[in-house]
Amino acid sequence: MTKPSAGKVQTLRERQMAPLVTPTDLKAKATKDIAAAMNAILADVFALYL
Repeated sequence: MTKPSAGKVQTLRERQMAPLVTPTDLKAKATKDIAAAMNAILADVFALYL
């Protein structure tokens, strides 16, 4: 197995740390509200699973 070049490793590290650029029409508050609601749903599903 060959080692990747240093330049390739650096490029991959930069891409890994980059934020997602998924287009959306939601505001930041709406995104946080959806995440909170989904978190509650996930907790309920996990409790039912147990």
